[in-house]
Amino acid sequence: MASVSLVGGAPRGLDLEMIAATKPRLMFPSTTLQIDGLDPNSEYRIYLKLVRSSYRYQLKEQRWVLIRCRIRRKTSRRSQF
Repeated sequence: MASVSLVGGAPRGLDLEMIAATKPRLMFPSTTLQIDGLDPNSEYRIYLKLVRSSYRYQLKEQRWVLIRCRIRRKTSRRSQF
């Protein structure tokens, strides 16, 4: 039977993404998956869905901390389609 689990139990790490700026910024906590019990002769697909949260987090002392609860978002034309 196949199984998928998060290594370490929760997202962690400090991966940086460089955007055209003077300082790199942390975009997302890194996540590591461990997949066991698959047939080595078969092909598989793994999908990762990122969902917008209504909460705000900030990186403080190498940890993600909730800084603001609900955020009111303006509905844009793009999100209506």
